Amino acid sequence: MKTCVSCILLVVLCSSAVKALSKDWAYFYLKSACSLMGNSGGMQSQRSDSRVIAFQAKANKRLVNIPRHHAVKFGHIIINKGGGYDSSTGKFTAPVAGVYFFDWTIVTDNGDQFNTEIVKNGTVYVSNLCRSRVIKNYEKPCTATARIEMRRGEKVWIRVTDIGRDAHMTWSTFGGHKL
Repeated sequence: MKTCVSCILLVVLCSSAVKALSKDWAYFYLKSACSLMGNSGGMQSQRSDSRVIAFQAKANKRLVNIPRHHAVKFGHIIINKGGGYDSSTGKFTAPVAGVYFFDWTIVTDNGDQFNTEIVKNGTVYVSNLCRSRVIKNYEKPCTATARIEMRRGEKVWIRVTDIGRDAHMTWSTFGGHKL
């Protein structure tokens, strides 16, 4: 907030100097001043948008009888800023180092079981056990989250712990973003 106020004050001071210039020049000075101060001043720029790393994908088919320790492939990409998620493998590759937040939801019904875990380069971080009761029209969502520190190029994915018997495609999702 302090930086933004300083930016506005700088623009007000500069505005008298650029009065004779076009509005495009005033915008240029505002953007330049704020950029030098490390604040976009509420303006969106390509540069700040290119730093966003976030993805969300959901299953594009019913997840049935997936063998133990196989990656769950969430084939329908909803968003993939930074290009880190690969729907063909089900794996996210960190484009830059940092701490990432991940979440995934598996939905089962009618006594089905679909147990998963999030894995980074083969090391298990968090498990998600999902088993529903045998009741007609009873779907059980099971969601888990993880915060994982990653180096550039490291991979994270969701894999089945024992056997992925049956999970809904519409509601089973995997997502994450850099904190």
